Amino acid sequence: MPEDYHGGATFWSPKKVEEACDRQAQQDADKLLQQQQKEEEIQQRQIRKEAKAVMLEQRHQEASTAKQRRLELKEEKAAQREENWIARAADRQLKKDIKMAKKGKMPVQEPTLPPIGSAAGQAAGVDKQDAVEVTSVALPKATRTRKVQLPERYLA
Repeated sequence: MPEDYHGGATFWSPKKVEEACDRQAQQDADKLLQQQQKEEEIQQRQIRKEAKAVMLEQRHQEASTAKQRRLELKEEKAAQREENWIARAADRQLKKDIKMAKKGKMPVQEPTLPPIGSAAGQAAGVDKQDAVEVTSVALPKATRTRKVQLPERYLA
């Protein structure tokens, strides 16, 4: 625009009009291209967001299955420890019983039979005539070998 323009009408040559139309078309094309790029970026962001959500879901799934496996393994180990403890306790008791029997301090217990006429006795094949009634079972007696003497301050 000329510097001496004071609001009056401006006449443009056909060449200038064509250049202005070309510039306007180029600006419109640039705006359209920018809009398409923005939409494409938005779509790419959405795709990345969905991929990230899927990845996070997979990670959560893997973590939960790993946690489940760890819990199962922990339970298996606990059950194995319990079985080992029971086996060791049974072995210790057996050794103790053998040791006590060798010393002659262990009372001999007769096998106990189910009550006469019970379903368990009949299932085991025990008849009323063959049944032996057990009146008492001798329990091991704890004996002290040393007399406990309290201090004099507790006696008074």
